[in-house]
Amino acid sequence: MSVCKPFKEVLIVGCMLVVPLALADQQKVDETRIAEADGLVRINVVRGEITVKGWMKNEVRIQGVLDEELEEFVFNVDGSETVIKVRIPRNNSSWYNRGETDLVIQIPENSKLDIGGVSLDVDVEGVKHSVDIGVVSGDISLEGGSNRIVLQTVSGDIDVREVTGRIKVKTVSGDIESYDSSGESNYGTVSGDVLIERGGEDIEVETVSGDIEILHTDFVEVSGHSISGDVEIRGHMKKGGIVEFDNVSGSIRLGLQGTLDARFDLETGSGSIRNRLSDDEPRASKYVRDEYLRFTLGDGSGEVILSTRSGNITVSDR
Repeated sequence: MSVCKPFKEVLIVGCMLVVPLALADQQKVDETRIAEADGLVRINVVRGEITVKGWMKNEVRIQGVLDEELEEFVFNVDGSETVIKVRIPRNNSSWYNRGETDLVIQIPENSKLDIGGVSLDVDVEGVKHSVDIGVVSGDISLEGGSNRIVLQTVSGDIDVREVTGRIKVKTVSGDIESYDSSGESNYGTVSGDVLIERGGEDIEVETVSGDIEILHTDFVEVSGHSISGDVEIRGHMKKGGIVEFDNVSGSIRLGLQGTLDARFDLETGSGSIRNRLSDDEPRASKYVRDEYLRFTLGDGSGEVILSTRSGNITVSDR
């Protein structure tokens, strides 16, 4: 027993020494600069995670830790523009090592925000002006923003809430979710699902492989295209509104609430049309397995055009 006890104590001390050495590789930062209330904040971080929060102070504050492979850290205010950069060597051989950048950045809430990165997760909330975020690999979350909103990632999910204005949301491989947005919006994904709840008046959605859901929305125009995936639209179409969707392989379900004044043009190449809005029945071609249906409700001021090559089309009031 007397031999083992000193050995254990040496081992414990050795382990305790390793932790501070590992943490020492990452530089801590807690810095503040005065900035204009409605200026531009540019952030470029190669890898890691950043959280950006809008606040009522005319200051930019950065807190957190920097990449352990840090080559350069820039935090500079020049007139109306604030620049924040975290660079690592381009030929970095330890790309997947631990010790990535992890920052909380507070900026004036009326700032315009521009964020770029490579392998970077981004979370933004409380910013009231334009937001432009582009990363190669990483998830994007945005709550708040107006005027011009651009969110793009090649590999990652995007979650956007309570934004207004001209909205563009794109991901190649990932899902998109949007809640309580208004204005003119464009959503697109190659491989992923799109969910929009309480969207704006003008919505356009495109996906190659994924389902599309547009729910609980008062709209003037909804349009889009899908190669492989089902489409569901439920909401209220304003007078003179337009719904135009085409699908290659998948079903389309349209539920419209309230009084309807629209012309309907429905067509499926291999599937059935189910009309639950009127007594009009679909017709089938004599030699080809397809169905089509055209009818008008009310004054016909609006327009509904739906088509799919392989799938069913359903129109109803719910």
